[in-house]
Amino acid sequence: MVDVVGKLAIAASINKEILTYTILDNGIGLQEENKNTMHKSYGMDINKERISLYNKGKIKDDFTIESQTNRGTKIIIKLHVWKS
Repeated sequence: MVDVVGKLAIAASINKEILTYTILDNGIGLQEENKNTMHKSYGMDINKERISLYNKGKIKDDFTIESQTNRGTKIIIKLHVWKS
């Protein structure tokens, strides 16, 4: 058994009317061989669509994923701060 220390970092910041969440991990990343399989996970697509609907088109690139095999994944979520 290999001892691996996994790390997860979650940060939030606000700039004007944009609340940004950044999620980082040092896991295996999104594996290339899994991207081309017959199974399609819709979880990320559904989340991206929900965020886009919430933002009502006010923010470009409101849900991004950067992943490197065996180096980890970075997810950035941007939400428009609506004033009441």
